[in-house]
Formats: sequence, C-alpha cells, structure tokens
Amino acid sequence: MRSKEKGMFVAVLFVLGVAIQGCAYVVVGAASALGVACAMGEYKRVYADNFDEVYDVALVAIKDDFKLPIYEEKKEALTGTIEAALTTGTEVNVTVKFLSTGATEVRIRVGFFGDKDFSDMFFYKIEDRLRAVAPASQ
Repeated sequence: MRSKEKGMFVAVLFVLGVAIQGCAYVVVGAASALGVACAMGEYKRVYADNFDEVYDVALVAIKDDFKLPIYEEKKEALTGTIEAALTTGTEVNVTVKFLSTGATEVRIRVGFFGDKDFSDMFFYKIEDRLRAVAPASQ
C-alpha cells in the first residue's frame, strides 16, 4: 500500500470512528498493516453508596425492572458481575466495583459497541432504587 493510500485509509478510519458514538477507536500501525480496535462501548457511573447496596439494586434492576434473564451472577468482597441478555440475544454485562467507603462504581456494556440509551435507563433505575432505600437505612 502506497503512502497516499495509507493516509486515505487512516482518514476514513478516523471519520468512521468519530461517526460511531460510544466507542473510542485506537488506530494501530505496524509496518504495512493497519488495524482498528474498539476500546470502549462501556458506560460507567460512581454512586455515593456502599458496595453491597449498589450491587443488590443493580441486580434487582436487571431482574425486575428490565426482566432480563441472568446467565451468571458473581459477588465477591470488592467486585460483582452480572451477565444477562436482551430479548434479541445481545449480551448485557454489569460490573460493580468497590472504590472506597461510600463510593461504588457501576459499569455496563450492552453488546460489543454499547447502548447509551439502555445504559442511561439502567443508571436511572439504580438511582431511583437507591433513593428509595436511603430513607429506610438512615
């Protein structure tokens, strides 16, 4: 591939990368080969609540609010994962991570490229449920 063709190829990849939201692209060049790898598509939020509460609320949101079948659920001391699927078969992966006392991170990936709308709805459900739990725990 000539230098001019490589430049056009990189430009097209850049435009394509900008056009697809929710996914950051890394352009990798090696001698005569160029490749594109999707590095994102995962959305995250940090909540000012304890890990156990956030994990339980995330699990209830997946099961009760979205009524998604859960294929795998694993909760450990500092992290938890929930693997489910949409009716279309698209995978939904949720990771809940302890950051510090009163700070918990939630990450969600829907499919390979992510789904911002679904992710935002999921985060809103978590926030609503945490607000409902807060008065009872005080």
